[in-house]
Amino acid sequence: MFKKIIYILLAVSVTCGAWGISSQPVFSEFSENFEVYLNENSSNAIILSSDARCFAMTFTRTGESCKTDASVADIFGYFKARTVFVENTSEGVSYYGFTDKIKYREFLKGETVNIHVFVGKTHTTVGSPLIYGSC
Repeated sequence: MFKKIIYILLAVSVTCGAWGISSQPVFSEFSENFEVYLNENSSNAIILSSDARCFAMTFTRTGESCKTDASVADIFGYFKARTVFVENTSEGVSYYGFTDKIKYREFLKGETVNIHVFVGKTHTTVGSPLIYGSC
């Protein structure tokens, strides 16, 4: 009986370790610092600042975002994303898209989106499935 418990604990440890090692931020190509959304897939999500080292320990991720210097074309090109729709506001332009390369999903305006890029006056923010909090 004790041997079975040890084997089960060992299997769980190996699985969690492998998951943690293979778990990388979606936008690691564009920034070293991230905001991670936890627990809820909405604007009610808990938002934490993180870096790539701490990212793997956030087990209840529902999305993420980062500020970047990359262009919309570079970001959408990297993910082979298609533009779903664009919104213009007085603060900047939001580009909503979809790609098979990102697991997060949100249903918005009758469409499934999973990548959101906001180009503001001073910076660009990219998030998935959407940007929560401030851009």
